Amino acid sequence: MFRKIISLCLVLITALPALVHADAFEKLGRGATNTVLGWTEVFIEPGKRFDKNHNVAEGMTGVGVGIVKGLTRTMAGVYEVISFPFPVPEDYDSIIEPEFPWKPQIQGIEDIRVKR
Repeated sequence: MFRKIISLCLVLITALPALVHADAFEKLGRGATNTVLGWTEVFIEPGKRFDKNHNVAEGMTGVGVGIVKGLTRTMAGVYEVISFPFPVPEDYDSIIEPEFPWKPQIQGIEDIRVKR
C-alpha cells in the first residue's frame, strides 16, 4: 500500500508542471494524435510526390519515404506523450514538422502558385 501511495505522489509531482501550463496538454494531444495517426504518412507521402512531379515512379518511392516518415512521426508522438509534463523542447514546441500529418509544410513564396 505504501508503495502505491509513493508511486502516485511521484506521478502527481511529475505532472505538476503540466497542471500549471496549458501548452503541456497541447503537447499531450499532439503526441497522442501523431502516435495514433503516424501510419497515415504511408498514404500521404506518395500523393505529395506524385502531385509535385506527376511521375508514377516518384509516387512509388513515396511509399518508402512514407513508411520512414510514418515511423518517425509515431516515435515522435510516443516521445511527446511520455514527456508532456516537461517543457522540453523549449515552450513545449513540436519536435517534428509539420505538427500533424495532414498539415502542409511551410512553403517559400517562390513555391506558392495561384491556380486559376
